[in-house]
Amino acid sequence: MIVPLTELDFLYRALNVYGDYEAIVSGDLRLTYNQFGERVSRWANLMRGLGVREGDRVAIISQNSHRILDGFYGSPTIGSIYMPINFRLVGSDFEYILNHAEARVLIVEDSLVETIEEIRPQLKSVEHFIVHTDESGRTYHGWQDYETLLSHASAADPERANVDENDVTSILYTSGTTGKPKGVMSTHRNVYINALNSTIEFGLTHEDVYLHTLAMFHCNGWGLPYAVTGVGGKHVVVSKFEPAGFFDLVIGEKMTFACMPPTMINMALNHPLSEEQMKSLPRDRVRVATAGSAPPRALIEGMQERLGWQVIQVYGLTETSPFLAVSK
Repeated sequence: MIVPLTELDFLYRALNVYGDYEAIVSGDLRLTYNQFGERVSRWANLMRGLGVREGDRVAIISQNSHRILDGFYGSPTIGSIYMPINFRLVGSDFEYILNHAEARVLIVEDSLVETIEEIRPQLKSVEHFIVHTDESGRTYHGWQDYETLLSHASAADPERANVDENDVTSILYTSGTTGKPKGVMSTHRNVYINALNSTIEFGLTHEDVYLHTLAMFHCNGWGLPYAVTGVGGKHVVVSKFEPAGFFDLVIGEKMTFACMPPTMINMALNHPLSEEQMKSLPRDRVRVATAGSAPPRALIEGMQERLGWQVIQVYGLTETSPFLAVSK
């Protein structure tokens, strides 16, 4: 008997083994895995109610948010294709990507509504425009509210789509530095194997507290939304990286793992910390994975000597889902 490898297995394991454990911290919001699982079910039922079928594209443009995590598992549940898009792009890039991929549903954070409105007449395939906001009661003309739709959707377990492990689960568009953005098609097997690789190489366990400093649109957050969930670890969402807030979360949530490109490491090392903060920093099993460019030796030594954190250098490509090599 051959059982398809899909990322849903990671969520199912977390629900079965760690259902009452804290799963997500995002601002003032705290969710257990059972509560997160309910949001995933609502997401899947909502999209089916909007007419989304297997193979349809659901795009999201947002800074890091727990709402992106909903789709990482809701989408494979119904066999749709998830498209986290770089929120730093300009309107013309959004227009090209959404039309090229023929997205049927578009979810955006409220700060990007104006940008999308400028190109909305040119978005021929998008049938549903959904906005997510943290401002209670805020509405946008012509947009449906994400949390309202989710709250009205059924929380019943949705029927799981019959997907093959080699079916496409996400399309990730590159920045298009040498031409138009190119869509990289990742399969369920791709992201599953990468998540297992991450679990092994980073030594992830249910005791880990992972800070999402890395943008989730970037190679599906390097696959950590899957790996951390699979071991029952805690996701701490960082909507926008800035050193002071980062260290507050590091200390407050007792971070054990994060993924940070060299630019972020440099910002963290150059941020002044009080003597009390230095004493409060977690140091037991704290690891930082870095990629994106070659980190100077001084950054690695600074992180390990000043903060006492292990640096793990990785290399990969969006096309390889993404990790290829790991150096410890």
